[in-house]
Amino acid sequence: MIYFDHAATGFPKSGAVIDAVKNAMEICGNPGRGSHEAAVHAAEAVYGCREAVGALVGCPPEYVVLTPNTTFALNEAINGLIDGGRVIMSPLEHNSVCRPLYALEKQKRVRTEVFDMSTEDDRYTVECVKKLCRKHITAAVFTHASNVCGRILPVRAIADAVHDAGGIVILDAAQSAGHIDVTFDSTGADVICLAGHKRLGGPLGTGAMALSGRVVRRIKPFVYGGSGIASLERDMPGVLPERMEAGTLNAPAFAGLAEAIRSRREGNEKEIFRYIVGELKKIPGVVLYGCPGMNPESYVPVLLFNIRGMGSDAVAAHLSSKGICVRSGWHCSPLAHRFLGSEGGVRISIGESNTHDEARELVRALTSLAE
Repeated sequence: MIYFDHAATGFPKSGAVIDAVKNAMEICGNPGRGSHEAAVHAAEAVYGCREAVGALVGCPPEYVVLTPNTTFALNEAINGLIDGGRVIMSPLEHNSVCRPLYALEKQKRVRTEVFDMSTEDDRYTVECVKKLCRKHITAAVFTHASNVCGRILPVRAIADAVHDAGGIVILDAAQSAGHIDVTFDSTGADVICLAGHKRLGGPLGTGAMALSGRVVRRIKPFVYGGSGIASLERDMPGVLPERMEAGTLNAPAFAGLAEAIRSRREGNEKEIFRYIVGELKKIPGVVLYGCPGMNPESYVPVLLFNIRGMGSDAVAAHLSSKGICVRSGWHCSPLAHRFLGSEGGVRISIGESNTHDEARELVRALTSLAE
């Protein structure tokens, strides 16, 4: 099997990650629920993950809220920090950003606006954001890198404009974490929501919401329930991270994520991405979206294409019959597809495990199919 669907989840997981999960399952009880040995092991595993994520983004461990995925983290951030005013987002957003904001808009709690952008010119994108920031805004919620076409947004310049207009920045780093720098210093974000199971290489069902000092006092709970502390109180605890974590955490999975972050290494994704983009541009009938050939450094290794005269599902099915895994359709991001001019497409996403030989096999299969 040749796996080019890493934007869905990184695969395969490393032996070290699998061992960390297995070991935790053998010794961990419920974190924060007791002082016995099994509970302590679980608490240590969870705290180790907070430390690893905190080091990755540049915040204290207690400002790291562990979540099942990026979608949950974004819902916690949006519902915990936004109530009223104008909220802006990019035209490349995943439904994990769009749907929570649409729900707030339906309740007449916010007004959402989509800023225009260019996949070719960051200066144009920033100017479009600045135009919307001439009046006060409550927040900007947007992707760091598109899950559809891989385009990296000029996050720091956008964040500066939003802060100048009085707003906060909630960043969807699901596709960028592990590929590029996702620190608070580099992005200027106030909240960073990330996936543990994609390029970071952790188990499925892991994510995090990291908070900057600017918002730690403001954020309100989104889910209520047991927290392991302050059981006599009617409200969630005031302290972080327990204020934002109701219910039992998946200690074995987060032990795996901590190991994945600590042991992650550089792959050949950039080189393979450049090769595939260059070769697909040579194939008659192949349509690429989002201008990935213009400046590959402005992309994480995610590529969207179609073959004229063929549906994306048919292309993906053909590749699957050859043992090549890609994803077709709308990728939970209809706003992005329509902005890019596609009515669904085929996504190739490259990970640490991919090789140049696999890339050449993919190109051969697509060349044959397009003939």
